[in-house]
This record gives sequence, C-alpha cells and structure tokens, in this order.
Amino acid sequence: MDRLSQGHGQKNQEEKSGMSEEEKTVGEGETRKTTLARALESPPLSVRDRLLQAVRYIGRLRVDMLVQVWMPVVKQTSPQKRVLTTRDQPYALENKNDQLWLFRSASEGFEFGTEAGGDDLGLPGRVFVQQLPEWSPNVQMYNGEEYLRHADAQRYDVRGSLALPVLDPATRQCIAVIELVGRIEKVQCSSDVEIVSRALQAVNFSSVNSLETPIPEVLFFHFVDKFHMC
Repeated sequence: MDRLSQGHGQKNQEEKSGMSEEEKTVGEGETRKTTLARALESPPLSVRDRLLQAVRYIGRLRVDMLVQVWMPVVKQTSPQKRVLTTRDQPYALENKNDQLWLFRSASEGFEFGTEAGGDDLGLPGRVFVQQLPEWSPNVQMYNGEEYLRHADAQRYDVRGSLALPVLDPATRQCIAVIELVGRIEKVQCSSDVEIVSRALQAVNFSSVNSLETPIPEVLFFHFVDKFHMC
C-alpha cells in the first residue's frame, strides 16, 4: 500500500506540473545553447523568430547591455529604397535601465542606408555593407557623421558598442546586424563576439567571426587614431 500511495503521489505531481520526473531531469541538464537548438526541431521559424531566439540568449548573458537587431526593409517611396531599421525588430534589455531604454526608443526613429558609398550608412550601415564587425570603446568619440546617433549617445550616456553582421550560411550574404550597446566603455569585446557567434550558430546563422578562426583585426580598432588603449 505504501508503494502504491507513493506511486499515486508521484503521478499526481507529474499531472500538476505537466512534466514527468524524467522530463524534468532532462530539462534541467540542458544548456541554453541546446535549448535554442532544440527549438529548431519544431516547424521552421522565420528569420525574425530565429533572431529573436538569438537576441534573448545574448540578453540573458549581457544583462547590462541593450541588444537590438537591424533589419533591411524596403521603403515604399519613389524610387523604392532599402534601409536598415530596428523598429519592430527583436531586442533585449534584461536589466531595467531608463537611459538604455530611451536610447532604444531613439534608435527606432533612425534608418540607415544599405548601399556602399552612401552618406547615410553610419553604424550599423557600415557593418551591413562591408560585412565586417565594428567595435568602439566609446561611441561618443565618433563625430556626428561617423555615428549618426551621436547626439542621442551623449544625451543618454551610451558608450561601448559592438555590431556584428548576421550572415546566411548558404549565401554568405548579410541579412541583418546585431548591435550591443552599453553605458560603460568596452575595452574588451572578444567574449561578446563569442556569445553572439554561439547564439547565431544555434539558430543556423553565422557571423564573420567563427569560433574556429581569429577575430579580424578590423574588429579591434575603427578609426584607430581616435582611441588610445592601455
């Protein structure tokens, strides 16, 4: 009777939770990366949904930073123009930070060019066109032409920035840009690059920096004469 009662108790607990003890054990043992990859076993996700999964993963590991996606959209103008926008695109801001939230809102009002040679590239436009990552310890050290959100960066005290291209593994074409910004100067970014790379790999995208190859030197200095690193 005791064993029978225990069996019924275990069954009732499983029914309440909706999971068996075996399922709980498996779930607790999974890493975040594995959880992301397992999501792909469901019906195919859209590009936006896959990027949302990646952004959530990055956001959980970089809780002090704003993580946002810039996607190309076609503006119904005459003639039509393709621009990068972060409006209605995935983003993550895990820790409540009014300044970064305001910077996110300001970023939604910007559109960047997607054609080489344009004067409206800024960042993330340069990353999208060149398909190369760009890192700055402090974006306030750019001028207004190099960083079109310069005034907002000063207003909301945004400093460290990292932007990486999101590549389609089949075509090696850039389909989006993931940007990380924070309110402290970023003198190291290799761990951030690795986190973004892992997140993108988990949802079947890639970036310029794979985990098997060195990080391009261009990532470490942009407008090198503006920065002095200790």
